[in-house]
Amino acid sequence: MQSKPYTEKADVYSFAMIMWETLTRRVPFKGMNPVQIGLAVREQKLRPNVPSSCLPAHARLMERCWHDEADSRPSFVEIVELLSEIRAADASGSGARDMETNDRAGLASSAPVCAP
Repeated sequence: MQSKPYTEKADVYSFAMIMWETLTRRVPFKGMNPVQIGLAVREQKLRPNVPSSCLPAHARLMERCWHDEADSRPSFVEIVELLSEIRAADASGSGARDMETNDRAGLASSAPVCAP
């Protein structure tokens, strides 16, 4: 919608939106049409609310990726590194065991990671 050159940072923003949708299992900006969304994102800095139940590391990553200033967004190389760190931290705690138990029970995909 703006006449700025397209860069990887636009895809980083999109990644954050897909991450939010995946974690919450909801559609962002429900009830708005694409033009309304585009204008609200650009002019009002609209972003979806991150549920308080969301892991802080996930919330921080999404917020960095949809930062208003594209140059302040991380690169995909950095995103992969951050996700690896999040996964390693989770694997070192009880969260990984719970996830494995849920996988075996077929429950891993039955509920959003970040409940609304």
